Amino acid sequence: MLRVALDCVMCGLLLTVPVGISTYIAMGADHLLADEALARMDATLGFDWNGLIRFVDARWLLAKTLLQAYQSFALQLVLVPVLLAVFSQPARAYAMVTSYGVLCFASSLISVWYPALGTYTSYGSTAESLTHINAHFGFAFLEQFHAVRNDPAFVFSMARMMGILTFPSVHAAVAMLCAWAMWPIRPLRYPFLLLNILMTVSAVSHAGHYLADIIAGIGIAAATIAIVDKLCLQHQRSEFGGTRIAVV
Repeated sequence: MLRVALDCVMCGLLLTVPVGISTYIAMGADHLLADEALARMDATLGFDWNGLIRFVDARWLLAKTLLQAYQSFALQLVLVPVLLAVFSQPARAYAMVTSYGVLCFASSLISVWYPALGTYTSYGSTAESLTHINAHFGFAFLEQFHAVRNDPAFVFSMARMMGILTFPSVHAAVAMLCAWAMWPIRPLRYPFLLLNILMTVSAVSHAGHYLADIIAGIGIAAATIAIVDKLCLQHQRSEFGGTRIAVV
Protein backbone atom coordinates (compact mmCIF):
# COMPACT_ATOMS: atom_id res chain seq x y z
CA MET A 1 0.00 0.00 0.00
CA LEU A 2 2.77 2.43 0.96
CA ARG A 3 4.77 1.59 -2.16
CA VAL A 4 1.80 2.23 -4.44
CA ALA A 5 1.00 5.53 -2.73
CA LEU A 6 4.61 6.74 -2.93
CA ASP A 7 4.97 5.59 -6.54
CA CYS A 8 1.90 7.51 -7.63
CA VAL A 9 2.62 10.67 -5.67
CA MET A 10 6.23 10.81 -6.87
CA CYS A 11 5.26 10.13 -10.48
CA GLY A 12 2.66 12.88 -10.29
CA LEU A 13 5.22 15.33 -8.92
CA LEU A 14 7.77 14.34 -11.56
CA LEU A 15 5.19 15.08 -14.26
CA THR A 16 4.89 18.68 -13.06
CA VAL A 17 7.95 19.98 -14.89
CA PRO A 18 7.48 18.35 -18.33
CA VAL A 19 3.74 19.10 -18.29
CA GLY A 20 4.40 22.73 -17.39
CA ILE A 21 7.03 23.07 -20.10
CA SER A 22 4.69 21.52 -22.68
CA THR A 23 2.01 24.13 -21.95
CA TYR A 24 4.47 26.99 -22.40
CA ILE A 25 5.77 25.50 -25.65
CA ALA A 26 2.17 25.23 -26.87
CA MET A 27 1.39 28.87 -26.11
CA GLY A 28 4.79 29.95 -27.42
CA ALA A 29 3.76 28.68 -30.85
CA ASP A 30 1.92 32.02 -31.00
CA HIS A 31 -1.11 31.02 -33.06
CA LEU A 32 -3.92 33.52 -33.47
CA LEU A 33 -6.17 33.93 -30.44
CA ALA A 34 -9.20 31.66 -30.53
CA ASP A 35 -11.51 33.63 -28.24
CA GLU A 36 -13.91 34.64 -31.02
CA ALA A 37 -14.22 31.05 -32.23
CA LEU A 38 -14.75 29.73 -28.71
CA ALA A 39 -17.36 32.42 -27.99
CA ARG A 40 -19.20 31.41 -31.17
CA MET A 41 -19.16 27.78 -30.02
CA ASP A 42 -20.74 28.82 -26.72
CA ALA A 43 -23.34 30.90 -28.56
CA THR A 44 -24.18 27.92 -30.77
CA LEU A 45 -24.67 25.84 -27.63
CA GLY A 46 -26.97 28.55 -26.23
CA PHE A 47 -24.73 29.13 -23.23
CA ASP A 48 -24.97 32.51 -21.47
CA TRP A 49 -21.68 33.03 -19.61
CA ASN A 50 -22.65 36.45 -18.29
CA GLY A 51 -25.90 35.02 -16.95
CA LEU A 52 -24.03 32.31 -15.05
CA ILE A 53 -21.61 34.86 -13.59
CA ARG A 54 -24.48 37.06 -12.40
CA PHE A 55 -26.19 34.06 -10.81
CA VAL A 56 -23.06 32.87 -8.95
CA ASP A 57 -21.92 36.37 -7.99
CA ALA A 58 -25.25 37.09 -6.31
CA ARG A 59 -24.77 34.12 -3.94
CA TRP A 60 -21.76 34.46 -1.65
CA LEU A 61 -21.90 30.89 -0.32
CA LEU A 62 -22.05 29.40 -3.82
CA ALA A 63 -19.21 31.63 -4.99
CA LYS A 64 -17.05 30.66 -2.01
CA THR A 65 -17.86 26.95 -2.41
CA LEU A 66 -16.93 27.01 -6.08
CA LEU A 67 -13.64 28.75 -5.29
CA GLN A 68 -12.76 26.03 -2.77
CA ALA A 69 -13.68 23.37 -5.31
CA TYR A 70 -11.47 25.01 -7.93
CA GLN A 71 -8.54 25.09 -5.53
CA SER A 72 -8.94 21.37 -4.70
CA PHE A 73 -7.24 20.52 -8.03
CA ALA A 74 -3.71 19.93 -6.71
CA LEU A 75 -4.89 18.34 -3.46
CA GLN A 76 -7.00 15.80 -5.32
CA LEU A 77 -4.12 14.85 -7.60
CA VAL A 78 -2.13 13.89 -4.50
CA LEU A 79 -4.94 12.55 -2.32
CA VAL A 80 -6.87 10.38 -4.77
CA PRO A 81 -4.01 7.96 -5.63
CA VAL A 82 -3.22 7.63 -1.91
CA LEU A 83 -6.86 6.82 -1.12
CA LEU A 84 -6.94 4.28 -3.94
CA ALA A 85 -3.87 2.60 -2.46
CA VAL A 86 -5.46 2.59 1.00
CA PHE A 87 -8.67 1.05 -0.37
CA SER A 88 -6.72 -1.72 -2.19
CA GLN A 89 -7.10 -0.29 -5.69
CA PRO A 90 -3.44 -0.20 -6.83
CA ALA A 91 -4.19 -0.77 -10.51
CA ARG A 92 -6.60 2.16 -10.55
CA ALA A 93 -4.10 4.38 -8.74
CA TYR A 94 -1.44 3.75 -11.38
CA ALA A 95 -4.04 4.15 -14.14
CA MET A 96 -5.07 7.52 -12.76
CA VAL A 97 -1.52 8.87 -12.76
CA THR A 98 -0.93 7.51 -16.27
CA SER A 99 -4.17 9.08 -17.49
CA TYR A 100 -3.25 12.40 -15.92
CA GLY A 101 0.04 12.53 -17.80
CA VAL A 102 -1.56 11.53 -21.10
CA LEU A 103 -4.44 14.01 -20.87
CA CYS A 104 -2.09 16.87 -19.92
CA PHE A 105 0.20 16.32 -22.89
CA ALA A 106 -2.77 15.79 -25.21
CA SER A 107 -4.30 19.05 -23.95
CA SER A 108 -1.03 20.90 -24.57
CA LEU A 109 -0.90 19.61 -28.14
CA ILE A 110 -4.50 20.58 -28.91
CA SER A 111 -4.13 23.99 -27.29
CA VAL A 112 -1.46 24.99 -29.80
CA TRP A 113 -4.31 25.95 -32.17
CA TYR A 114 -6.60 27.41 -29.48
CA PRO A 115 -4.73 29.97 -27.38
CA ALA A 116 -7.23 32.21 -25.64
CA LEU A 117 -7.45 35.03 -23.13
CA GLY A 118 -10.55 33.57 -21.49
CA THR A 119 -14.05 34.86 -20.94
CA TYR A 120 -13.28 37.54 -18.35
CA THR A 121 -10.98 39.37 -20.75
CA SER A 122 -12.92 38.51 -23.89
CA TYR A 123 -16.27 39.73 -22.51
CA GLY A 124 -14.76 42.79 -20.81
CA SER A 125 -15.58 41.71 -17.27
CA THR A 126 -13.36 43.03 -14.47
CA ALA A 127 -12.59 41.75 -11.00
CA GLU A 128 -13.84 45.06 -9.57
CA SER A 129 -17.28 44.51 -11.11
CA LEU A 130 -17.80 41.33 -9.09
CA THR A 131 -19.23 41.19 -5.59
CA HIS A 132 -18.62 37.64 -4.37
CA ILE A 133 -16.68 35.82 -7.11
CA ASN A 134 -12.92 35.86 -6.64
CA ALA A 135 -11.78 36.02 -10.27
CA HIS A 136 -8.05 35.83 -9.48
CA PHE A 137 -7.55 32.72 -11.59
CA GLY A 138 -9.32 34.31 -14.54
CA PHE A 139 -6.64 36.99 -14.80
CA ALA A 140 -3.49 35.75 -13.01
CA PHE A 141 -2.27 33.61 -15.90
CA LEU A 142 -2.30 36.47 -18.42
CA GLU A 143 1.10 37.89 -17.49
CA GLN A 144 2.82 34.58 -18.25
CA PHE A 145 0.53 33.96 -21.23
CA HIS A 146 1.53 37.23 -22.90
CA ALA A 147 5.18 36.88 -21.89
CA VAL A 148 5.71 33.48 -23.49
CA ARG A 149 3.96 34.65 -26.67
CA ASN A 150 5.42 38.14 -27.03
CA ASP A 151 8.67 38.47 -25.10
CA PRO A 152 11.72 37.31 -27.12
CA ALA A 153 13.77 37.24 -23.91
CA PHE A 154 11.25 35.10 -22.00
CA VAL A 155 12.80 32.47 -19.73
CA PHE A 156 10.70 29.64 -18.30
CA SER A 157 10.71 29.58 -14.49
CA MET A 158 9.21 26.93 -12.24
CA ALA A 159 8.70 29.57 -9.56
CA ARG A 160 6.46 31.61 -11.88
CA MET A 161 4.85 28.76 -13.80
CA MET A 162 1.07 28.91 -14.08
CA GLY A 163 -1.67 27.05 -15.88
CA ILE A 164 -1.89 29.07 -19.10
CA LEU A 165 -4.07 26.76 -21.20
CA THR A 166 -7.73 27.60 -21.65
CA PHE A 167 -8.86 25.18 -24.38
CA PRO A 168 -9.26 22.42 -23.40
CA SER A 169 -9.86 22.87 -19.68
CA VAL A 170 -7.44 20.70 -17.73
CA HIS A 171 -9.47 21.41 -14.58
CA ALA A 172 -12.53 19.83 -16.21
CA ALA A 173 -10.46 16.90 -17.46
CA VAL A 174 -8.96 16.25 -14.02
CA ALA A 175 -12.39 16.61 -12.40
CA MET A 176 -13.70 13.78 -14.56
CA LEU A 177 -10.55 11.73 -13.97
CA CYS A 178 -10.79 12.03 -10.17
CA ALA A 179 -14.51 11.25 -10.13
CA TRP A 180 -13.87 8.16 -12.29
CA ALA A 181 -10.92 7.05 -10.14
CA MET A 182 -12.92 7.22 -6.90
CA TRP A 183 -16.09 5.63 -8.26
CA PRO A 184 -15.34 2.06 -6.97
CA ILE A 185 -14.86 3.39 -3.40
CA ARG A 186 -18.49 3.37 -2.24
CA PRO A 187 -18.14 5.55 0.89
CA LEU A 188 -16.35 8.25 -1.11
CA ARG A 189 -18.03 7.86 -4.50
CA TYR A 190 -20.66 10.56 -4.25
CA PRO A 191 -18.67 13.11 -2.18
CA PHE A 192 -15.95 13.07 -4.85
CA LEU A 193 -18.52 13.15 -7.64
CA LEU A 194 -20.11 16.25 -6.11
CA LEU A 195 -16.74 17.90 -5.48
CA ASN A 196 -15.69 17.39 -9.08
CA ILE A 197 -18.98 18.59 -10.53
CA LEU A 198 -18.38 21.78 -8.53
CA MET A 199 -14.77 21.95 -9.74
CA THR A 200 -15.99 21.69 -13.34
CA VAL A 201 -18.48 24.52 -12.85
CA SER A 202 -15.85 26.60 -11.05
CA ALA A 203 -13.59 26.48 -14.10
CA VAL A 204 -16.24 28.58 -15.86
CA SER A 205 -17.22 30.86 -12.99
CA HIS A 206 -13.82 31.47 -11.38
CA ALA A 207 -11.23 30.82 -14.08
CA GLY A 208 -12.83 32.34 -17.15
CA HIS A 209 -13.26 29.19 -19.21
CA TYR A 210 -15.69 28.93 -22.08
CA LEU A 211 -18.22 26.10 -22.02
CA ALA A 212 -16.43 24.76 -25.10
CA ASP A 213 -13.26 24.44 -22.99
CA ILE A 214 -15.14 22.32 -20.46
CA ILE A 215 -16.68 20.02 -23.06
CA ALA A 216 -13.28 19.53 -24.71
CA GLY A 217 -11.63 18.78 -21.37
CA ILE A 218 -14.25 16.18 -20.46
CA GLY A 219 -13.93 14.64 -23.91
CA ILE A 220 -10.15 14.32 -23.62
CA ALA A 221 -10.48 12.79 -20.15
CA ALA A 222 -13.04 10.25 -21.38
CA ALA A 223 -10.86 9.26 -24.34
CA THR A 224 -7.75 9.01 -22.15
CA ILE A 225 -9.50 6.88 -19.54
CA ALA A 226 -10.82 4.54 -22.24
CA ILE A 227 -7.35 4.13 -23.77
CA VAL A 228 -5.60 3.58 -20.44
CA ASP A 229 -8.28 1.12 -19.35
CA LYS A 230 -7.80 -0.84 -22.56
CA LEU A 231 -4.01 -0.80 -22.74
CA CYS A 232 -2.91 -0.66 -19.11
CA LEU A 233 -5.59 -1.19 -16.50
CA GLN A 234 -6.67 -4.67 -17.61
CA HIS A 235 -3.05 -5.83 -17.62
CA GLN A 236 -2.45 -4.30 -14.19
CA ARG A 237 -5.53 -6.02 -12.79
CA SER A 238 -4.16 -9.35 -13.98
CA GLU A 239 -0.72 -8.56 -12.57
CA PHE A 240 -1.96 -7.57 -9.14
CA GLY A 241 -4.49 -10.38 -9.15
CA GLY A 242 -1.75 -12.87 -9.94
CA THR A 243 0.36 -11.50 -7.11
CA ARG A 244 -2.45 -12.03 -4.62
CA ILE A 245 -2.92 -15.60 -5.78
CA ALA A 246 0.81 -16.28 -5.49
CA VAL A 247 0.89 -14.91 -1.96
CA VAL A 248 -2.05 -17.08 -0.90
